[in-house]
Amino acid sequence: MKPKTVEWNPPTAEELPCNWSVQAMRYAPASYEPDGGAYKSRDGLIVIISCSIEKDGNWWVHLSLSRKKSVPTWIDLVKVKEIFLGADALAIQVLPPRSEWVNVHEFCLHLYHCLDQRPIPDFRKLGTI
Repeated sequence: MKPKTVEWNPPTAEELPCNWSVQAMRYAPASYEPDGGAYKSRDGLIVIISCSIEKDGNWWVHLSLSRKKSVPTWIDLVKVKEIFLGADALAIQVLPPRSEWVNVHEFCLHLYHCLDQRPIPDFRKLGTI
């Protein structure tokens, strides 16, 4: 197995903001341990994290964010990225072709973070973002 180029571990209860808690991984595969975790905020936002080598050969952190009755907001996405990956991390939200859609939970969004390299160009250089 390819070693991680950046040491990353899911946060412990002690590392979380006070309004977050670690949850049991009831429905997650055993492969999520120790490179994964489940978390819940007091306002009902649930986050499941995994870290694995994907088909491109790189280590990727995958964050699933969900709420019971609504899609997570942009503010939710930003908060989760900063809590679980850091303020300076690049996180990607993918909008795949409709033929590749997988919808297990209608109110779930996903963020991805590559541990090995920056997988997209820096679009700031042309002032486009």
